[in-house]
Amino acid sequence: MSRFRLMICFVALLLLSACNAPKTEEPPAPAPEPVKQSGEFDSDSDGVVDSADMCPNTPLDSSVDADGCTLYAEEYNNENGYPPSPPPPPPPPPTTSPGPGSPPPCLTNPVTFECIADLPAFPWPIPKPSSYLILRDNELANISKTSIGEMTDSLESVLGQAGYAEFKYYNLPMGIAMATQLERVDEQGKPFPMPERWDINNISASLDSFSLAQLVRVLVGAEPGYYRVLVFVVIDKNQVIVFDEPLENEAAVAALANDGAITLPEDIREIPIADDFNLNVLVYEMARKRAATGAEIHRSGLSAKHHLATTNIQL
Repeated sequence: MSRFRLMICFVALLLLSACNAPKTEEPPAPAPEPVKQSGEFDSDSDGVVDSADMCPNTPLDSSVDADGCTLYAEEYNNENGYPPSPPPPPPPPPTTSPGPGSPPPCLTNPVTFECIADLPAFPWPIPKPSSYLILRDNELANISKTSIGEMTDSLESVLGQAGYAEFKYYNLPMGIAMATQLERVDEQGKPFPMPERWDINNISASLDSFSLAQLVRVLVGAEPGYYRVLVFVVIDKNQVIVFDEPLENEAAVAALANDGAITLPEDIREIPIADDFNLNVLVYEMARKRAATGAEIHRSGLSAKHHLATTNIQL
């Protein structure tokens, strides 16, 4: 009986030891390989079947994402990866056609699209004049239209016969502008006789002898009367002109006669004209009602054609 009890105790001891022994975890079974559906292929062997592959034909050694597209890691490895896509090319240069609101500010070189010459810029859009006139080809009996230089030479000649001696040149989009001297006229637009036409309050007529500030002071002290600047615009027929607000004050009108270049650069003079350019005449008027007061922008109601006729300008 004692031997039987001893055996029972021995078995109980073995069972107790087995319960207290630490359990060993078995490694998880590997995930099964994805099973391709019947009839599906992976043409570029990137691990993504064709039906789900958003980037077919990826290079053989590239790493791809779930959509089958090449991964470009920042830590690019020269041996195992592919370089990132190059940056996009710079945008093409802006078009040189004079689109509405933003034409090139001058006559441009057809190859480089740069300004042909560095002339002072005429205000653009063109300030609204008191009156204006568009001259057609058959109305230019005394004006040459072979080149811009010949046209401005013949303009200067015709204006010289009408008493004008000084001209100022400006750049315009697809053209140029030529302004006359500031002159005193009567109520009908007829110039005063010499020397009063140019001699404001017995001051020398040459505007080049004044700074703009001095010229304005002379105008403020001048007699009551009417004053005028003529502007001749030679511009490409395809360039649309939309007038802006009128000039604000006498200083702006005086600046037209004072701020331009005194000669036209040869590079512009040589540009052929043929029938590609129009000649427009703009009249800018101002009036002083009382002595020692500022002049005001004025619209007499006279047409530009009337101003040319009363000044004996025969274009």
